[in-house]
Amino acid sequence: MRHTLLTLALAAIAGSIPGAAHAQIRITPQSFGGRTSPVVLYGNSGQPISAAECVANVGIPLEITGLPATGGVLTVLDIWRGPSGSGNCNQATNRQTMTGSTPICTHIQSVAITSTIQSLSLPAETAFGAAACTSSVSTPYDFYFLAVATAQDNSTEVSTTNAGSVTVAIDPVAPGAPVLMESAGDTVITVGWSNPDATEALYGAHVYVDLSGCDATGTPVTGGPLMAGGTAPTSVTPSTFQGQTIESATLDPAALGLAYGDFAAVGVTILDRARNESVLSNVVCIERVQVQGFWDAYCAERGMADVEACRANYSCSIEAGGGSASACGWAVGLAALAAVARRRMRRAR
Repeated sequence: MRHTLLTLALAAIAGSIPGAAHAQIRITPQSFGGRTSPVVLYGNSGQPISAAECVANVGIPLEITGLPATGGVLTVLDIWRGPSGSGNCNQATNRQTMTGSTPICTHIQSVAITSTIQSLSLPAETAFGAAACTSSVSTPYDFYFLAVATAQDNSTEVSTTNAGSVTVAIDPVAPGAPVLMESAGDTVITVGWSNPDATEALYGAHVYVDLSGCDATGTPVTGGPLMAGGTAPTSVTPSTFQGQTIESATLDPAALGLAYGDFAAVGVTILDRARNESVLSNVVCIERVQVQGFWDAYCAERGMADVEACRANYSCSIEAGGGSASACGWAVGLAALAAVARRRMRRAR
């Protein structure tokens, strides 16, 4: 018992002695920019810093724990950046300018150590450098937090106890534009597109709809907010659909205010994991078509005057909840295509 009490007393005294040993410095990223906490800012499950966040110099919130007690000689927290996995900024030589070469590690900033636990907002553009914000490559960096005696110390070999690191990736490269296909439908219109080859895992897609973007023949008009290859329009609120490999989305034409026979212009952008948004796809016109006429003709060809019985017989209904999903999807899609074909034939005359 005496030994235990003596150990606790010595530990308490040691904690108040300048330069006494402490736990290793730890850096924990905090939630920000729609990210969840605890957040990973690199790797397959992370959300890297985007080009827009970098240019805006947003603060990356971090919690720093395990800092040395105040009152000692280590009064400064030096922050350095190094290429991920290629240089340990604890080592003084990696922070020094060598003959004919630049340092492996770059000094970012220095802050005073005021507590063993501190919150810090690391400005993105300051952290990565302005050139990285507009770079053509995505890059992870290791950021080192070193407890030292003087600011921008490039001569002290810093022990692992007085250092900590975190990896943060910047992804300034937006994905390429998708290629959108024409579509039509009745109660649901499915728009589909193809993504560029070798597209990375995505966050999702934005689908932009302009109800006045097509003429009466179903041709996109010029001068509207949707411009193929242009930046995403700020005057149109998109619908967001999430998925790492997304290449289609369903729209409710009735909710959009689209009447039968009406057209609307549609454009799509895709977003990568950093939420960089591509330029707009090609613009196409979708049409709301009534498929009831298709069923009349379809059932008449089979000698079935009772359309409802015909639908039931072929395991499909254009009403919600009827028939099998595969059969309904096939039949409604066929109906929409047939209706569009008939309309185009009439227009061609």
